[in-house]
Amino acid sequence: MPFEWMIALRYLREGRTQTLLILGGVAVGVGVIVFLSALINGLQASLIERTLGSQAHLVIRPPREEPRRLRDEAGSASAVHVERSPQRLRSISRWQQVAADIEQLPGVIAVSPTVAGSAFVNRASASKSVALRGIDPERFQRIISFAGKMTAGQFRLSGSEVVIGAELADDLGVAVGDKLRISTSDGRAEVFTLSGVFDLGNKDVNERWVLVSLRSAQNLLDLAGGASTLEAKLAEIFAADRPALRVADRTGLVVDSLLMIGLVVFAGRSLTKAPPTTDVALLLRQLDDVKLDMLPDGTAVGLGLTTALSRLRHSQAKSKVMQVRVYTVGVGRGGRVPIPVTVREPFTGRLVKRTMPMEVDIDEELLESIAARTGAEFFRAADPSSLRSIFARIDKLET
Repeated sequence: MPFEWMIALRYLREGRTQTLLILGGVAVGVGVIVFLSALINGLQASLIERTLGSQAHLVIRPPREEPRRLRDEAGSASAVHVERSPQRLRSISRWQQVAADIEQLPGVIAVSPTVAGSAFVNRASASKSVALRGIDPERFQRIISFAGKMTAGQFRLSGSEVVIGAELADDLGVAVGDKLRISTSDGRAEVFTLSGVFDLGNKDVNERWVLVSLRSAQNLLDLAGGASTLEAKLAEIFAADRPALRVADRTGLVVDSLLMIGLVVFAGRSLTKAPPTTDVALLLRQLDDVKLDMLPDGTAVGLGLTTALSRLRHSQAKSKVMQVRVYTVGVGRGGRVPIPVTVREPFTGRLVKRTMPMEVDIDEELLESIAARTGAEFFRAADPSSLRSIFARIDKLET
C-alpha cells in the first residue's frame, strides 16, 4: 500500500466521528453545488425558450436589389445621382437545393422555407394589418414548436385553414371554425377557416402572425413555387456566428443571425472594420476589403481587444455577453495597451490583477500563458500546410 494511503487510512480510523462529519459535510456541499447548477441551467433554458423560442436562429433571404450605374462608351460611370431601388418580394433562387445544402452543415438542426409578406385580415367590419407567413407545418415545427402553445383548436394548415395568435383572435372576436378573409395590397384575396389559436408568449407575435400553408401564401403574394426566406435552427444558439458565416460564404445570400458579429482589425493600430451587426453578408464584404497595408506594421493585440471591448461597452443591446476571438501571427510589436489578467499567487493563494506587457516580438511562452489563463488554445504555424491544419482544428472546436 502506498505511504500516502496508509497515513490517510490511519487518521480516518482513529477519528471516526470526525471522519463521518467531514464526509457528511462534503456530501452536503456537493449536493448543494449540483442543485444550484441544475437550477441555473434550468433557468437559463427557460429564459432562452421564453425570449428566443418564437424565432429562428438564422434567417436566409435574397440580397437587396441594387441599382446599376450607367456607363458611357468609354466605360466610365456617367450617372450623377443613384437612387435606391424599391425592394420587392422575391424568391430565393433554387431554394430547395439551398435548403438541402444548409441542412448538411454541422450544427444545423432544421431548415424550413417560408413565404412572408404584409396582408390584411378582415372579419365583418374589423380589419387588421398582419404579417402573413406561409409555412410547411411539419418542417416549421422543427424550428418553432407549437406543442403545448395552442390555446384553442389544432395546429393544422391543410387546404384553406389558418392559425393566428391569441391577441389577434381577441381583437377580431373570432373562434375556431370562423371564416376570415385575407387580402393583399395588390387585390388578391382568399377566405380561410380558423383552425387554431396559439400563444407564443410574445405579444407582438400573437398580434401580428397569421400562418397559412406555403402554397396559399405563394398564391396570395404572387410568388408561385418560391420561398422568400429560409429559416434555420441551430444546435447551439450561442455559436450561431460560425454557421451564419458558412451559409453566407457558400450561398451569397443575406443571412441574419440572432447574434451580432463585429470585425476589428489590428496591426500597429486597431480599426473597427464592421460594427456589431446581424448582417453576415455585410461582414464578409468588409472582411474581403481588409488589406495587409491598411494599418501601420505591428501586432497590437491589446489595442485590438480594447477596441472590441469598447464596442461592447457602447452597444445599445440589452445583452452584452460577448465572445472575442483573436487571430494574430505575432504579438506585441506595436501598441501600448497591456492585457489585464487575473492570476493566483502560488504561496498565498490570493487572486490578484496584473497586466501582461505586449512590447515583444513573437513570444510563444507569452501566448501559451495567455491561452492557459483565458481558457483558450495556442497554435503555431510554421508553414502553409500547418496553417491549414490549425484552421481545420479551429473549425472542429467551433462546431
